[in-house]
Amino acid sequence: ARCISDCEKVFEILKNNEYQNQLSFQAKVEVRIGTAFCQIGDYRCALGHLQQASKQNLPDSKLEHDLEKVKKWHMSASFKKRADTQLEKSMFSDAIILYNQSIEEES
Repeated sequence: ARCISDCEKVFEILKNNEYQNQLSFQAKVEVRIGTAFCQIGDYRCALGHLQQASKQNLPDSKLEHDLEKVKKWHMSASFKKRADTQLEKSMFSDAIILYNQSIEEES
């Protein structure tokens, strides 16, 4: 969480500074924020920041690969959350199907 707030401070500095036009630096900050959100399991926010970095930076195959991984993790987490809800409702067969989809998404 501290990384995220530190990076947000960097963006504030960049807005009011000559660094505003340095897209590669801004992209690195976006990647750091995206990575921090991944580490806390907030894949939706992570995707937003990684996509922003991808738009700002020259084509980067590692970043594109990371984006694809995070998309899969986001989908997997979504299936798992839905499965947990079905499990709480004692809808076991639906929960199993969703858990299997979650596992397949991560493969």
